[in-house]
Amino acid sequence: MKPALVVGAVLGWNGWVIVLVGTFGGYVLGALYGIGLMLAGRAARTSRIPFGPFRLAGMPAGVVLGSRATG
Repeated sequence: MKPALVVGAVLGWNGWVIVLVGTFGGYVLGALYGIGLMLAGRAARTSRIPFGPFRLAGMPAGVVLGSRATG
């Protein structure tokens, strides 16, 4: 099963704010990892990294932080 399906179902079930926070969290985690690889000299700007693990890591962050944002 694709990670995007699971992440979308979990985040979508909880509401739009949580979808936005979870998606943004995945992007931030992926960007930090990519920047870390470039600073370490192990990757270039054109290198590809898998994004699924960062989506899965952004999902619980979105649920926890997004639920705090909604009250």
